[in-house]
Amino acid sequence: MDKIAEIDRAVQQGKSKGKVTGIWILHWTSESVLKQVFAEVEANTDAAYPLARVCVGLMQRHQDFQEILLARLTQACQFLIPLYPEAKEDQSLDQRLEAEGWERAPLEPGQDPSAPTKWETMDQYHRRMSSVIALYGCILQTQVSSKPGNPLGMSEAWKWIARLLNLTPRRITATLLMSFLEMTGAALLETYGQQATKLLFFILTDYLPMLPKESVAHATRLKTWLEAWRRTGRVAVSTSRRPQ
Repeated sequence: MDKIAEIDRAVQQGKSKGKVTGIWILHWTSESVLKQVFAEVEANTDAAYPLARVCVGLMQRHQDFQEILLARLTQACQFLIPLYPEAKEDQSLDQRLEAEGWERAPLEPGQDPSAPTKWETMDQYHRRMSSVIALYGCILQTQVSSKPGNPLGMSEAWKWIARLLNLTPRRITATLLMSFLEMTGAALLETYGQQATKLLFFILTDYLPMLPKESVAHATRLKTWLEAWRRTGRVAVSTSRRPQ
């Protein structure tokens, strides 16, 4: 709560000098959140929980922050919509990768800047995208205070997963689903009960076979998670997740 109060004071002081200053601070905060996602959540998804509390606390105090943060996260990861960018006939490989949110690999010492672009690896790309999805899942289930409550909430989690399942699966789909369910699975079952149970069964029995062969490693991890849930009736909950 100290971090929420600290940023809140900075925003209030900024707004006292003019609305533009306050909005700039919120934009700066959203950039800082994204940097933490890639620096901390990517390495340890448990780091998403305290970060989500700060985000929700600021959303409750500053309505503009919700729009600013979601826009910034979506800019970094279009799967937040969710959306799979369609390749165009006249697109080069570099253009397609850029449209999908891939990052260019940093130039090596002495490398010619005009040399063909090198991109991050598939594994790096999947980790970055799944870290944004992990934070989003945490944000949706987090309650900092009952009034005014989370301006997003678990209804958005249900919408997100329903929309994803209605899209033709891609290579990254298993990664996105795994990240989202790891963070929100318990909250989905708590909130939606039998409906969530049917949803998980559908993913296990009907949706998994639809995943492309190229995603077999991530699909296997997702299948293992779902089968563990089916055996025990429970999903693992991180100790970092506070009762909501």
